[in-house]
Amino acid sequence: MVQRIALASLLLYACLAFGAMAQAQTEPQLAPTLTLRLASRVLQQGDVVIARAVIEDAPALPATLEGEFAGEPMPLVTNAKGEPGSYIGLMGIEPLLATGNYTVVVTATLENGLILTATAPLALRSGGYITERVKLPTKLTYTIEPMASAAEERQLREVYRQFTPEQTWSGVFRLPIRGRVVSGYGTHRIYNGVDLGTFHSGYDISARAGLTVSAAAPGRVVFVEKLIVRGNMVVVDHGRGVFTGYAHMRAVSVEVGQRVETGDKIGEVGTTGRSQGNHLHFELAVGGHPVEPEYWTRIALP
Repeated sequence: MVQRIALASLLLYACLAFGAMAQAQTEPQLAPTLTLRLASRVLQQGDVVIARAVIEDAPALPATLEGEFAGEPMPLVTNAKGEPGSYIGLMGIEPLLATGNYTVVVTATLENGLILTATAPLALRSGGYITERVKLPTKLTYTIEPMASAAEERQLREVYRQFTPEQTWSGVFRLPIRGRVVSGYGTHRIYNGVDLGTFHSGYDISARAGLTVSAAAPGRVVFVEKLIVRGNMVVVDHGRGVFTGYAHMRAVSVEVGQRVETGDKIGEVGTTGRSQGNHLHFELAVGGHPVEPEYWTRIALP
């Protein structure tokens, strides 16, 4: 009798176990998905593309994400807020990029080899930038030599295309000096009738010679040189493809590799390079492209 009860119990357990296995095999497994959202799907020249990608149904699975906008790579990093499977990417838009409709593409390669792709449309509008004709004195005409100007732009472009995943800033950026903005971002300039096909990449802030120029946010100095157009220039890397540049200074107070905090002395206001008076040229680049800096002194980059 005891043996029959034991056998019946064993058979019942086996049936239940088999049933559970069969149910587990028939229930569909959720496949990982990638979603992409833009902070805004309508931007204008000088703005920053802010892309947020989320891996759903497998957020804990390690992944490598790559983004693309307007034919250029847009790196993505883990969201600083620590949300599982959440990533964010930034890309600046120059005034020279044609207006129209674009598509932001993000590809995620999961540790198990699965590849996911997501897209989002983006409409680009004009920034409404004007053209200025500037008369330079004879002593500065060497600064509008096309080959020299183009070489400087390429040199800085390579600096601004570097990418450090770690973010060093927190909150808004701060203007490096107090003064009057005498020339804004995005203006197309023609010097002595010579059109170099470039735009004004930042703000010109008028100030007295020798005034201290301060770091706009924490970061690491990655560039210190005397350039033909921008004169004595310093570039600070703030991580995630965000940089600030400080130009035309009469003196520099930092060196490459040095860590700076907000308010630390970068140098002193001067009039070196293509400059006709004491002022600071301040620019902010994101993803390799100088953008409108004033907005990010009021709103924090995510």
